[in-house]
Amino acid sequence: DAEKAVLGALLTNGSNMGAVVDTVTSILKSEDFYRDAHRIIYDAILEIVHANKTADFITVGEELDRRKRLDAVGGLAYITSLANESVSYNVEEHAKIISEKAQLRRLIDAGNKIVGMTYAGEDE
Repeated sequence: DAEKAVLGALLTNGSNMGAVVDTVTSILKSEDFYRDAHRIIYDAILEIVHANKTADFITVGEELDRRKRLDAVGGLAYITSLANESVSYNVEEHAKIISEKAQLRRLIDAGNKIVGMTYAGEDE
């Protein structure tokens, strides 16, 4: 899954972290992630990186624990499992997939709102 691959790449790129973060943040916003847990993890990674620290499983786990959000994402075991999904050489394509799917979800939501407004207007 593209979301796991992007998060895994962000968590496993140590010395190349800056380039990976720059690539991903130029394409994605946290609300582009479908799963709430992935949004929470992504925000924690960015917070750590913006504090000029290295984001890895330990630092992200600590940050989420500090925020009382570690259990909400599935615990340290889930964060660690993201390493298995990491494919950093293709992170840009994976980020684009997430962005495109987020745009489609927004279009579906807009369409559903229009349909709802149409039904609501039938009673008048």
